[in-house]
Amino acid sequence: MKSKVHLAILAIRISTVIYALLAMVFIILTFVLPTDTEGWSPFMGYFMAAILVPFIVFLEILITALRKRSFWAWIAGLIVAAMYAPSLFLPLGIMIFIGLLSNESRNEFGVGNKTTTQASTPESH
Repeated sequence: MKSKVHLAILAIRISTVIYALLAMVFIILTFVLPTDTEGWSPFMGYFMAAILVPFIVFLEILITALRKRSFWAWIAGLIVAAMYAPSLFLPLGIMIFIGLLSNESRNEFGVGNKTTTQASTPESH
């Protein structure tokens, strides 16, 4: 069977695009909303975008590492999927879990049962 890592990569890419669009919306809001809006500072949009940018960069690095089949990326991908589970990103989290936890994908990352070439035989005493 074929590995399903591409499914996890697609889900992470979709979330990266959503975060980038959200950062742009925050920046645009700083120009659109009047400065006397209660509860909204002109710098709040920049601050929110600045919080999202490091996460976007991390997700892009994660995608690159998943393509290279790095073990740390497999672990980080599962952590990202677990973070998405209790949020609106639940469908993306499920896609990541399916992509990374399939037997073929786990074998590509060196996780799970290793098949041995020697048959196990009980020793006679």
